[in-house]
Formats: sequence, C-alpha cells, structure tokens
Amino acid sequence: MNRFAKEDSPTIMKFDALSTSNKLKDEDNDNTFEWPIPLSLSIWLVVSSCFFLIPGIYAFSTRCYFYGVVSTITTINSVNHWRKAESGFRQNVDRVVATISFVIYLVTGLCFLRGLLLFALALPGVILIILCFHLSHKMAEAGSGRWIYFHFSFHVFVALEQLLVVYAMVQSGVSF
Repeated sequence: MNRFAKEDSPTIMKFDALSTSNKLKDEDNDNTFEWPIPLSLSIWLVVSSCFFLIPGIYAFSTRCYFYGVVSTITTINSVNHWRKAESGFRQNVDRVVATISFVIYLVTGLCFLRGLLLFALALPGVILIILCFHLSHKMAEAGSGRWIYFHFSFHVFVALEQLLVVYAMVQSGVSF
C-alpha cells in the first residue's frame, strides 16, 4: 500500500513539477512532502520511459542506427530521472536530451512522413503529445496528482510517434 494513502481511498498527490518549491502534497492527509517523488508514484514514469526502447529496437533492427541510439539515450536519461525524481542535474539532463530527441524526430518526421495514411496517423499523435504534455504541466501547476497520468500518456504517444517516424524512414528506403 502507498504510504501516503488512506486504506480506503485512492492516492491523489499534489505536485508542482515546474515550481521551485519542490513540494509533494497528499490531498488525503493534508501532508506535504519534499522531493524526491516517492518511487511508488514515479515508477509509472519509469515504466513509460522504457516504451522509448520499442522504436529504438525497431530502428536498430531496420538499420536506422542513429535513431536507435537517440531512442536508447532518451530512455536511459528518462529512466535515470524518474527512478529518483528530484530537481537538479539529472532532471536538467533529461529535459535537454528529451528536447533534442523531440527535435530530431520532428524534423525527420516532417521529411519522411509521406502519404495520406501516415500523415493521418501522425497528426493526431502529435496533437495528443502536445495536449498530454500541456495538461501534465497544467495539472502539476494546479497541484493535482493527476499530472502523472498525463505525463505517462505523453510518454506513450511519443513512443508511438517515434515508431511511426522510423517506419516511414524504412518505407522510404532510408537508413542511417
């Protein structure tokens, strides 16, 4: 059982991911906790970070080695941050690596996602990525513990879009 939850109630934690106060709020018990986020909560983001390995493995298997390396590095940094989620160096490295990965996959997607079907799959995915990321941060700013669900979903949609980009590259006959 989660140490912050009452036996008969779901765990709803308040956490401001963007704040410098580094507080975690237990809405059930009106307690405030400091960083790091307990692993019982951040484990979901550790798991969803591992989803980035799926496009990475696919990229390696289709000789798109650069994208395999990018996805693997993104996974390692994201898991490293969420395994003990605290503000500081690991969080900053994760943000930089995630941003670089996003730009690489976005530019590649814009170059290789051709055809109506691939575009029809990619566009809703990009919208969902932006929406989940935005809602994750808005929920955190509002102090809702539900931000974690949106960030988990953000990771899922990012992994799916990465997979789609690598697939589009393979279909175009490009690998590097």
